[in-house]
Amino acid sequence: MGQFSFYKFALEKKMPERTLFLAVPDDTYDDFFKEDFIMELLDRYQVKMLVYRIDEAIIERWIK
Repeated sequence: MGQFSFYKFALEKKMPERTLFLAVPDDTYDDFFKEDFIMELLDRYQVKMLVYRIDEAIIERWIK
């Protein structure tokens, strides 16, 4: 969260019209990011995510 928060702050200052998304491989999302604590943390800090499939190089879903 620390590095993401830094990037989000910097982007808001330099290019406020852009939106930062955290890119996460689908297996990592399924194993880690579905935990209640993590979901609450992402919601609290308004982290937008995209989940992608490494093997097919496609975006599986956008989470806002």
